[in-house]
Amino acid sequence: MYSDDLRWRIVCLLHIYDLEISFVSDIFGPNLRTIVRWYNNFLKNGTVRDNLPSVKESRWPNKVVLEVKKYVQ
Repeated sequence: MYSDDLRWRIVCLLHIYDLEISFVSDIFGPNLRTIVRWYNNFLKNGTVRDNLPSVKESRWPNKVVLEVKKYVQ
């Protein structure tokens, strides 16, 4: 498993410095497919982490949600 720091470094090299994926893969070690997955995840979600739970947004204001949580507890 690769650290988040390494993932961010690789994505920065691809996105900001426009380096070739094969070059970055040879230097840092992850497979090309893995790097492409991280980069696509960055473009889609703004993060390089895998398996993050999706954030569900409520239609209700935060104040109402908190009051309901208090009531349930």
